[in-house]
Amino acid sequence: MSTRSRLFSLLAQEDELIEATGGRSLSPDRARATTLVALGERHIEALPAEAGEAVLRALLRSSRAQRLAFPGNIFWDFDAYAASLAESARNRPLIGAGSVSAKSALYSSLQSLFGKQTPIHFQYVHDFMYGFDWAKWVAKDPVSRAGVGPFDETFMQAIWLRGHELLQLIAKNDQEYPRLPSGLPRNPFSFARAPADERKLFVTLREANLLPVRAFEEHPTPVWNRDFQAERKAIAVREQA
Repeated sequence: MSTRSRLFSLLAQEDELIEATGGRSLSPDRARATTLVALGERHIEALPAEAGEAVLRALLRSSRAQRLAFPGNIFWDFDAYAASLAESARNRPLIGAGSVSAKSALYSSLQSLFGKQTPIHFQYVHDFMYGFDWAKWVAKDPVSRAGVGPFDETFMQAIWLRGHELLQLIAKNDQEYPRLPSGLPRNPFSFARAPADERKLFVTLREANLLPVRAFEEHPTPVWNRDFQAERKAIAVREQA
């Protein structure tokens, strides 16, 4: 079996594990997220062999990290992220494979940092994948940050640093980020985020065009210059009243 065939076989196995969680997409056009196999086939076609295999490895590594850190995640859209991996390979031809590997390593470390393996223990990766974290970060310094994409290393490195700041706050039993009983996921918001609430809320946000990043699209146009946090809170409070 060739290296490429073996990687596609592993991606197919990962697709089955994602499907076992529900494998939902937030797309209005499909119920299930685009499979990793389909994304891999789509994005390696025009890449040199080494870079293409790096994209496949990156998808596999990233998905595994996300699934292990966020087993209760609801929406599994990797379309925009997969496109960003392929773009890294194309835009940096001299270090294409290395660039893709570095990006997926950073992405995977973020999953482990913010998920169930650490005291941060957020329940979902939606805030990251659909751009709420990114839009909030850009809004703090739009002059220097507006050109940074939601899956660019510059942003992911900033979030990695923020994660370690949160760990320090939790260790001090901070009022906003206190220690939690073992196994209890963290909800820093004032509204409920049980699975049914989260699913309904994000569908409403999509329908209202209030997703900073439409991660179910290959090439979304990210939007940062709205107060997405406040608008989301208002909708959540209204829906849960």
